[in-house]
Amino acid sequence: SNLKPGETYYVRAYATNSQGTNYGNQQTFTTNSITQASNLQFSSTTDVQTGISVTVGGGSGRLIIGKLGSSITATPTDGASYSASLVFGSGTNIGDNTYVIAESNFTSGTITGLQSNNLYVFQAFEYTSDGSGGFYYQESPAQNTVTTIKAAPTTQAYTLDLNDDIRDDSILVKWNAGNGDRRIVWQIQ
Repeated sequence: SNLKPGETYYVRAYATNSQGTNYGNQQTFTTNSITQASNLQFSSTTDVQTGISVTVGGGSGRLIIGKLGSSITATPTDGASYSASLVFGSGTNIGDNTYVIAESNFTSGTITGLQSNNLYVFQAFEYTSDGSGGFYYQESPAQNTVTTIKAAPTTQAYTLDLNDDIRDDSILVKWNAGNGDRRIVWQIQ
């Protein structure tokens, strides 16, 4: 057990007694390699959540990790067991603020707890398991980024003041800004 997928191993049997040691022939074998998860996609992204789906690879399961920002430097550790959560930031932090989002037979779900107007990066690693933790296929994990949309304004512009500077052909309009990016003022005759 504890062999990594796609690796070549060399073995040789031997016998030892008081008369000496006798070695058998060296044998080699290569463990089956697994296909990495692929096609990491997002859907129905809002200011605080996004749908996520992944195409299954050839492992016994997969681990989905994510980070606020544009790159992931942390990777899963062979033999480690992780706690996953679709609430961003609630799963195990595997390092560098990279969180475990989902594991096992995950193929799709909705990640919540995201921040408005931010870039996130996610990766999917296939793994094999002996029941005590995964052995992660580290080569070329599926990766994709998503940007949450900007939240709608929560405070309107207010205190519209039209009395400061009225002229024959113009008027000075003043107001207190809300928390949106832009404002619009229009006139109806």
